[in-house]
Amino acid sequence: MNLKLVFSLVVINLLCVNLIAQELPDKTTWEGKLGIIRFILKMSKDDSSKRTIGVFDSPDQNVFGLKISKLEITKDSLIAYSSGVTGGFRGAFNSDRTEISGKWTQGENELPLLFKLVTQPAGSKKP
Repeated sequence: MNLKLVFSLVVINLLCVNLIAQELPDKTTWEGKLGIIRFILKMSKDDSSKRTIGVFDSPDQNVFGLKISKLEITKDSLIAYSSGVTGGFRGAFNSDRTEISGKWTQGENELPLLFKLVTQPAGSKKP
Protein backbone atom coordinates (compact mmCIF):
# COMPACT_ATOMS: atom_id res chain seq x y z
CA MET A 1 0.00 0.00 0.00
CA ASN A 2 1.21 3.47 -0.86
CA LEU A 3 2.68 5.37 2.13
CA LYS A 4 0.75 8.56 1.22
CA LEU A 5 -2.51 6.60 1.20
CA VAL A 6 -1.78 5.07 4.60
CA PHE A 7 -0.92 8.48 6.04
CA SER A 8 -4.09 10.00 4.57
CA LEU A 9 -6.23 7.23 6.05
CA VAL A 10 -4.67 7.74 9.48
CA VAL A 11 -5.31 11.50 9.35
CA ILE A 12 -8.92 11.00 8.24
CA ASN A 13 -9.46 8.46 11.04
CA LEU A 14 -8.07 10.86 13.67
CA LEU A 15 -10.26 13.69 12.40
CA CYS A 16 -13.35 11.47 12.55
CA VAL A 17 -12.58 10.39 16.13
CA ASN A 18 -12.18 14.04 17.11
CA LEU A 19 -15.51 14.97 15.51
CA ILE A 20 -17.29 12.09 17.23
CA ALA A 21 -15.84 13.12 20.58
CA GLN A 22 -17.32 16.60 20.13
CA GLU A 23 -20.89 15.25 20.17
CA LEU A 24 -21.06 15.78 23.94
CA PRO A 25 -22.09 19.25 25.13
CA ASP A 26 -19.27 21.66 25.96
CA LYS A 27 -19.80 21.02 29.70
CA THR A 28 -21.01 17.77 31.22
CA THR A 29 -21.19 16.42 34.75
CA TRP A 30 -21.42 12.72 35.53
CA GLU A 31 -22.04 11.17 38.93
CA GLY A 32 -21.50 7.63 40.20
CA LYS A 33 -20.74 5.74 43.38
CA LEU A 34 -17.99 3.39 44.46
CA GLY A 35 -19.77 1.71 47.34
CA ILE A 36 -21.03 4.66 49.39
CA ILE A 37 -18.45 7.14 48.05
CA ARG A 38 -19.65 9.57 45.38
CA PHE A 39 -17.46 10.19 42.35
CA ILE A 40 -18.10 13.09 40.01
CA LEU A 41 -16.57 13.47 36.57
CA LYS A 42 -16.68 16.99 35.11
CA MET A 43 -15.70 17.65 31.52
CA SER A 44 -15.54 20.91 29.62
CA LYS A 45 -13.90 22.55 26.62
CA ASP A 46 -10.65 24.34 27.31
CA ASP A 47 -11.03 27.92 26.06
CA SER A 48 -7.59 28.18 24.49
CA SER A 49 -7.01 24.70 23.04
CA LYS A 50 -10.71 23.83 22.41
CA ARG A 51 -9.92 20.31 23.66
CA THR A 52 -12.07 18.50 26.18
CA ILE A 53 -10.51 18.47 29.65
CA GLY A 54 -11.76 17.00 32.89
CA VAL A 55 -11.50 16.64 36.64
CA PHE A 56 -12.69 14.15 39.22
CA ASP A 57 -14.37 15.20 42.46
CA SER A 58 -15.05 12.97 45.44
CA PRO A 59 -17.03 15.18 47.81
CA ASP A 60 -17.37 12.43 50.44
CA GLN A 61 -13.57 12.36 50.66
CA ASN A 62 -13.25 16.16 50.39
CA VAL A 63 -11.38 15.82 47.08
CA PHE A 64 -12.12 18.40 44.39
CA GLY A 65 -10.56 19.27 41.04
CA LEU A 66 -8.35 16.19 40.62
CA LYS A 67 -7.00 16.76 37.11
CA ILE A 68 -7.48 14.10 34.47
CA SER A 69 -4.16 13.64 32.70
CA LYS A 70 -5.46 11.33 29.95
CA LEU A 71 -8.94 11.79 28.50
CA GLU A 72 -10.11 9.88 25.44
CA ILE A 73 -13.68 10.10 24.20
CA THR A 74 -15.00 8.13 21.27
CA LYS A 75 -18.49 7.56 19.93
CA ASP A 76 -19.05 4.65 22.32
CA SER A 77 -16.44 4.85 25.09
CA LEU A 78 -14.53 7.03 27.51
CA ILE A 79 -11.17 6.70 29.25
CA ALA A 80 -10.32 9.16 32.04
CA TYR A 81 -7.03 8.61 33.90
CA SER A 82 -5.49 10.74 36.63
CA SER A 83 -1.78 10.45 37.31
CA GLY A 84 -2.49 12.22 40.64
CA VAL A 85 -4.05 9.04 42.04
CA THR A 86 -2.49 6.59 39.58
CA GLY A 87 -5.95 5.46 38.62
CA GLY A 88 -8.90 6.10 36.43
CA PHE A 89 -12.06 5.03 34.71
CA ARG A 90 -12.72 3.14 31.50
CA GLY A 91 -16.28 2.65 30.32
CA ALA A 92 -18.84 2.49 27.52
CA PHE A 93 -21.67 4.92 26.79
CA ASN A 94 -25.23 3.65 26.64
CA SER A 95 -27.10 4.26 23.37
CA ASP A 96 -28.36 7.76 24.29
CA ARG A 97 -25.09 8.77 26.01
CA THR A 98 -26.67 9.43 29.41
CA GLU A 99 -24.72 6.70 31.23
CA ILE A 100 -21.19 5.34 31.14
CA SER A 101 -20.79 1.82 32.50
CA GLY A 102 -17.30 0.65 33.30
CA LYS A 103 -14.59 0.10 35.88
CA TRP A 104 -12.54 2.29 38.18
CA THR A 105 -8.99 0.97 38.37
CA GLN A 106 -6.41 2.09 40.91
CA GLY A 107 -3.29 0.02 41.45
CA GLU A 108 -4.38 -3.61 41.42
CA ASN A 109 -7.94 -2.74 42.49
CA GLU A 110 -10.74 -2.73 39.94
CA LEU A 111 -14.31 -1.83 40.87
CA PRO A 112 -17.48 -1.46 38.78
CA LEU A 113 -18.67 2.12 38.37
CA LEU A 114 -21.70 3.55 36.59
CA PHE A 115 -21.63 7.26 35.80
CA LYS A 116 -24.94 8.99 35.06
CA LEU A 117 -25.24 12.33 33.31
CA VAL A 118 -26.60 14.91 35.76
CA THR A 119 -27.49 18.59 35.63
CA GLN A 120 -26.16 19.11 39.15
CA PRO A 121 -24.44 16.58 41.45
CA ALA A 122 -26.53 15.42 44.42
CA GLY A 123 -25.91 17.45 47.55
CA SER A 124 -24.21 20.33 45.76
CA LYS A 125 -25.40 23.90 45.81
CA LYS A 126 -25.90 26.10 42.77
CA PRO A 127 -23.54 29.08 42.71
